[in-house]
Amino acid sequence: MTTRGGALLLDGSEKCALETKAFNLKKHYPYTLLGALCYDTRRYEEGDKWFEEAVKRGAKPNDQDAKIRRILNKKNGIDRLSMIDHLLKKDPVRFNWVSKVKASDKWIILLSV
Repeated sequence: MTTRGGALLLDGSEKCALETKAFNLKKHYPYTLLGALCYDTRRYEEGDKWFEEAVKRGAKPNDQDAKIRRILNKKNGIDRLSMIDHLLKKDPVRFNWVSKVKASDKWIILLSV
């Protein structure tokens, strides 16, 4: 269910992840999916909490970063800028790659001035 929910990132994905979490409390997959879904819907702080729970259950930060990068690449405009700002405020060292994304998007630089 988490694989399907992650692939679709639809409204029902969050419900699938919550149901899966109830059955697999020790697996990190539903927590990672919930973190990604929250990031996709601009609920970054909530997403961070889910990602932290995923790490407690064995998720690798690099895997989460890859999911975050995929979500960021789909965003544009204010949504993209908001996510970039959140990540850089959260951990500018871990998310230093976001600065490169920001620098490559000239329109984002104009928005952030």
